[in-house]
Amino acid sequence: MSHPWREKRKYPRFRVCCPVSFISFDKLRLGETADISLGGMKIHCRSMLLKGETYEFTLVMNGRAISPTGRIVYLQSQPEFIYGAGVSFLYLSEEHHTQLHGFLTAQNRG
Repeated sequence: MSHPWREKRKYPRFRVCCPVSFISFDKLRLGETADISLGGMKIHCRSMLLKGETYEFTLVMNGRAISPTGRIVYLQSQPEFIYGAGVSFLYLSEEHHTQLHGFLTAQNRG
């Protein structure tokens, strides 16, 4: 007997496009978010990431930056050499968590 699929995420996701950057192989890489939650984000970028690797990200929301540390939990190939990656936040300062929460709350109202 099969069981219906259940969402495993702890936090709701919001479809938001924000610039994101990180260092990979000693180069600054740029991308954008596809969605964000308090627990992580999905990003699109032209640089291939490595599943299981940890990166220091800079995410800009309404002109304010936060710096989560995140691990790549899944990868997706996208058309035109764009890569998708699911990022689970491992660390986010309390101040940046508060900023992200406020930003997502405003997105939910909009």
